[in-house]
Amino acid sequence: MAARRRIIYVPGRNMKPEPAIHRRHLWRCILNGVRRVDARLADEMEIESSGFTLAAWNHMYYAAHASLQADIPWIDKLIAQKAADNEDRVQARAWHRVATQLMYEVGDRFHGLIKWIPDERVKAMVRDTEPYFVNQDGVANNIRKPLKELICDAMDAGDRVLLIAHSMGSVIAYDVMWQLSHVDRSPCSIDLFLTIGSPLGMRYVQKHLLGSDGGRRSYPSGIRRWENVSATGDLISLDKRVRDDFAQMIDDGLIETIHDHCGRVFNWFRNDDGLNVHRSYGYLVNPVVGRIVADWWRQDMRSPVPVLVAHRGYPSMYPENTLIGFKKALEAGAGFVELDVQLTKDKIPVLYHDTDTMRISGVKGSLFDHPLAGIRELSAHIPSRFGKSFYGNPVMTLNEFSLLLEGWPGAQAFVEVKAESVNHFGLENTVDRVIDAIGMVIDRCIVISFHHGCIEYAREEHGARVGWVLSKWNRSTEQRARELNPDFLFVSKRLLPNSVCAGWSGPWRWAVYVVDDAAEAASYPARGISYVETDRIGEMMSDVNNVRETSR
Repeated sequence: MAARRRIIYVPGRNMKPEPAIHRRHLWRCILNGVRRVDARLADEMEIESSGFTLAAWNHMYYAAHASLQADIPWIDKLIAQKAADNEDRVQARAWHRVATQLMYEVGDRFHGLIKWIPDERVKAMVRDTEPYFVNQDGVANNIRKPLKELICDAMDAGDRVLLIAHSMGSVIAYDVMWQLSHVDRSPCSIDLFLTIGSPLGMRYVQKHLLGSDGGRRSYPSGIRRWENVSATGDLISLDKRVRDDFAQMIDDGLIETIHDHCGRVFNWFRNDDGLNVHRSYGYLVNPVVGRIVADWWRQDMRSPVPVLVAHRGYPSMYPENTLIGFKKALEAGAGFVELDVQLTKDKIPVLYHDTDTMRISGVKGSLFDHPLAGIRELSAHIPSRFGKSFYGNPVMTLNEFSLLLEGWPGAQAFVEVKAESVNHFGLENTVDRVIDAIGMVIDRCIVISFHHGCIEYAREEHGARVGWVLSKWNRSTEQRARELNPDFLFVSKRLLPNSVCAGWSGPWRWAVYVVDDAAEAASYPARGISYVETDRIGEMMSDVNNVRETSR
């Protein structure tokens, strides 16, 4: 029998509503976040709502419950709002938040000063966390106990666990996993640790974590993967990145991956007091969180279904890498699209696969010979396939694609930086231009390339998620993949051996291209390949689901 999926949620600090009421509204927000990414999946999750559990601890810590009545209309409004509006974004970046953050950072760097920062939020955080950190009257052990029991129960049942923890709840969850690893010597583990608005990046907090005395026992060993989300302007998640602080867990083989999502992530929760970029409800409806939850939920071992990626848009019906092609792919339900990026003579990133302009535009020449103004005079109509049906279709800039993607908050993009541009214009110059063009949506983009230096630079200098596209299938390529340790590995189905990819196991996720047969696409998850690129995104969306239903 396949493992059941269980989501355990650990709240942040402050008094919370009675658990049954709190759980209901948290689950509403989680489902809404997933619905922004995949409405059909959200409906499926809603049916299995018994798998969502609240690890309530606040009533033990504060000896009281809070009323949610005043916030319910605001939660309704939050769910109804499509995304953060301009006012939300401006306020999240307001100067007083920036000034306060600088003050926080100074206090965090010099531990002794943080208690003396003249800001009520800092005082409240220290006041609320100190009894926990010193285990006053055994309070830390008491509030960790319910979560520990839930994790162990899930382990005994053979369930796959997604542990979502907000704010101080992430500290409690981390400590529980450490205790299970090093005190209880328990084999209990979780599939995914998702932290939202977490202070785990702060030195002040790290100094008080269980195991902070150093050595291998510093870290828990029961976490398979860790995703961390921090919103712009959230002062509780002061240091928004945790990967740099906990990278030793990866080096020691204690965890597969740690990813930070903190660039242009906005929390638009408002109540009578105004914008609150730290509230859990605002995090949970965000499509960034929704995508993480949806990706985890889709890992259904009973009847695995590949994640379909719209290869260059919808090229079986519309010219590749064009506005109309991507719009039609997104309208067809694509959650992922893949695109190719080259630079023009004046170093503007445009969506164009070839450097020669004949196949795409029907004219002789090199893309590198044209500035953007000249590229605007070309047509992206693929005459060999479509004749003159799409003549006059404009070449799309990467910035224009970013604006399109911004209007589809549930979608993600694999942005392939073409090696020809890297070789012609230089690695740093090319990657910097690409990253700048996707800046508004970088958290929803994965930079991929055949050029391994390109993805190394994108990850190390810009913190981007990355994928390496393989040009060969051999031992040296595998060794290079292990050195790169990318988030994704892409392989042509022509290179892929017929056997299962057991020898290529690793922390990355596999993607194969190009597959236009539904039965073939449905066969890949069993081989460890969960992402499949297709030219026929509209037809494949329904065909693959039909294959899945037939196979059950």
